[in-house]
Amino acid sequence: MNEDFINTLITASPYLLKALWFTISVSLMSIFIGTAFGLLLGLASAYGGWTTRLMVRIYVDIVRGIPGLVKVFTVFYLVNAVLSEFAGFTLSALACGVLALSFHASAQVSEMARGAIQALSKGQTEAGKAIGLRFWQIQFYVIYPQAIRQVLPTWVTSSTEIVKGTTLLSLISVPEFFITIRELAAREFLYIEFYGFAMLVYFILNFSIELFGAHLERRYSRY
Repeated sequence: MNEDFINTLITASPYLLKALWFTISVSLMSIFIGTAFGLLLGLASAYGGWTTRLMVRIYVDIVRGIPGLVKVFTVFYLVNAVLSEFAGFTLSALACGVLALSFHASAQVSEMARGAIQALSKGQTEAGKAIGLRFWQIQFYVIYPQAIRQVLPTWVTSSTEIVKGTTLLSLISVPEFFITIRELAAREFLYIEFYGFAMLVYFILNFSIELFGAHLERRYSRY
């Protein structure tokens, strides 16, 4: 292995670790917010009236139809311009990045949740009502445990897309992992080494998500 690369990697390790923490933090926040919002949208789409379903459908179609880079720039420039004009403040680049990625995740999770809920027998909901469960109790104890098992594979795929999508945030100056790698590679003229290292790191991050998804699948397989 290139000795210059090893030396540079050791010297720059504090910056790389900080940038990696940024990437992990942005990914986790975006996945959490996007999943929570997406579940609510999926619930609204499955049980809401036609107006609610139409609004959710429009939101999902718009978000899914816009490229990730355009979403990032839209939130960073357009949303901040509106906030600056009418609210007197703007969001940081980090907040804009999390918001853009959360939008993307919520649209994906919404469709997963809607499909999983509608695939379940309506008799299970009626049975829950018959024994006196409230709507949210039926969702929590009856519907969601079964729906989660169905959406987990696609949720894992969506989550790995969020991790990979964090690389777009370098374009709005978020100090995430890839921009640090790119700067080091350009400064040291060690493109193959640093980009190969970046590939390994992103693989480890996404493989960790897959392992977590497999753990959840085993946990919910008893339902």
